[in-house]
Amino acid sequence: QLKAYDDDVLKNLLNGWFMHIAIHAKNLKELADKKGQFIAIYRGFLLSLKDK
Repeated sequence: QLKAYDDDVLKNLLNGWFMHIAIHAKNLKELADKKGQFIAIYRGFLLSLKDK
């Protein structure tokens, strides 16, 4: 489904998403006990893009 969208739009959205991750990665220190869940969510999203 992602192929139906404009490349520039997708690039901008993904850039924003990765910036969001970078900004909030500091929360891993505060939420160290939930680190596995944090990583699993982002990994699942990235793997879902691989199949598109």
